[in-house]
Amino acid sequence: MGKDKKKKEKKSSSTEQRTFSGSLALSKLKHVIMKKKNKKGKKIKMICIPIDANFLIEGKEGAVYMPIRVIAKNEEDQFGQHGFISQSVDSKMWKAADDELQEKMRDTPILGGIKDWGFEDKSSDDSSGSMADGEIDEDDDLPF
Repeated sequence: MGKDKKKKEKKSSSTEQRTFSGSLALSKLKHVIMKKKNKKGKKIKMICIPIDANFLIEGKEGAVYMPIRVIAKNEEDQFGQHGFISQSVDSKMWKAADDELQEKMRDTPILGGIKDWGFEDKSSDDSSGSMADGEIDEDDDLPF
């Protein structure tokens, strides 16, 4: 009986895992929707997100990162969500910024909600909100 008890103790884990899901509304960042030709010459719709205007970070090997903040709550809100994801600013970038730029950095958007799948599902879609109106042609100048 002692061996069985030891086997059960090994199988149990003190680490608890929770699964969250959500979506990011990229249109809440400074952006432009445009159409460009692909390899086959067909125009495809795309979103262009400027790196500097959105306080993104360029990493190694061409990677581009967006610092985020996740706020998780134990109860659902009125939209059936358990928290949200908002854009954040890298601490090095913040410290190097002057007062005027820090004021702009404070105005980062909430990008979407999160759902904790340990709770009952009351799905919500937060795809609203756009920081750029309409579309521009590929020959037009970008508005940022």
